[in-house]
Amino acid sequence: TKVFDDMECIPSQFSGLDEAGNQPTEYQGGLVIEPKRGLYRNLKVVDVVSLYPSVAILHNISFDTVNCACCIKREDAKVPADVIDKGYWICKQREGAFPKKLRQFKEERVRQKQLGNEVKQLGLKILINGGYGLFGNPAFKYADIRVAELITAFGRHTLRQMQDIASNMGFTVVAGDTDSLFQGGGENNDKAIEHFIAECKERIGVNVEHSQTFVKAVIIKKKHYFGVTSNGEIKVAGMVGKKNDRPLWIRKIFDRFLEDFKSDRDPIVNVKAAISDLESRKVDADLLKIKVKLAKDPADYTVNNPNKKIGTLLEAKAGDIIWYFKTDKGVSINPKEISIKKYKEMLMTTVKDALEILGYGNAERINNNSGITRRGDERTGN
Repeated sequence: TKVFDDMECIPSQFSGLDEAGNQPTEYQGGLVIEPKRGLYRNLKVVDVVSLYPSVAILHNISFDTVNCACCIKREDAKVPADVIDKGYWICKQREGAFPKKLRQFKEERVRQKQLGNEVKQLGLKILINGGYGLFGNPAFKYADIRVAELITAFGRHTLRQMQDIASNMGFTVVAGDTDSLFQGGGENNDKAIEHFIAECKERIGVNVEHSQTFVKAVIIKKKHYFGVTSNGEIKVAGMVGKKNDRPLWIRKIFDRFLEDFKSDRDPIVNVKAAISDLESRKVDADLLKIKVKLAKDPADYTVNNPNKKIGTLLEAKAGDIIWYFKTDKGVSINPKEISIKKYKEMLMTTVKDALEILGYGNAERINNNSGITRRGDERTGN
């Protein structure tokens, strides 16, 4: 709050309150472009550098510029309906307090980086990139939901414009999320990407960078993908095989699956070996434990779920880590009740989408056929 208190701020004409006189707290976030499921090679990822602060500065979005009194009749001040259709306008006569402070923060961050003050520069980075969210918090002295929703609206508009530029240049946009695009097709070389970046700067006014290249990647659905970058690093997003609430056995198998993918080895070999070990009960029970951190005391759970049942059994309390096994009848802490079927289903749920995209067929075929081979006609993507 003190950031703005020493500035000469002119309040906007309307407060952004709802009919009951309260500040709304919900607004639409970033754009997620529906991904094109498949296996891709030479996939370029481009990102807008600091998207939200960039659009706030570029479009002068601030609590003291939205629907200002001085520009109410200016056509060039109106926010285009294809950005957000709420009849907003933004001041054209004076720079807003928020964009002005963002510029100062960015300059100070550069200075702190040069001085080697890592903590200070990181704090400024968080403030610069996430500060817009304060305007959606009613507890903030300068709260104005219009500021937050305009910044995210211009962010979505920017990503759509980038998508249009990429498509017109011959790229295939296979996915996108908030400030980034995954681009395949076309020439898709470094020179073409440089041309794309220059077009974005000229036509949209934002700085775009080529953040990474996937030598190969599997896109499954929104925010769910994995791939191998040009420097040999395995990148994973959203995949259940990496989540901490999965048994260590599942996570280890999925890590091997990723290594097989990276090295062009048949992942079915290790998957089927893991299933064989499970069916032969050769897997250490500790690897099959499902571990969960209790958000509250077991007695406070209204539904008799595993957290309540097992938490009570283990005499746990809020914040404790509990563990249990899946059984045919539910859950238990007795390893003798472990359900082979349930763990096999859990494993196949973890890898089945990736296996289908890579051309190994559906889960039923994988489970029932010991002689699985890749079917080329089932592969998708580029």
